[in-house]
Amino acid sequence: MAISRARKEELLDEYRQQTTESNGVLMAEYKSLSVQQMQELRRRVSDVQGALYVVKNTLFRIVLEEQG
Repeated sequence: MAISRARKEELLDEYRQQTTESNGVLMAEYKSLSVQQMQELRRRVSDVQGALYVVKNTLFRIVLEEQG
């Protein structure tokens, strides 16, 4: 199902806020991780007061280009 233009704008705003408020960004390919591995990754990130987000590549690329 396609995402509406309004929802895309909401996601862009969320991504902008997350990147400006963060100390860094790490991108990784996760498609080969099992559910258990993904849960473990989320737990470890949380243990060090981090946050893990799954984002739309195209929209996140727009934010990164805007921010240089």
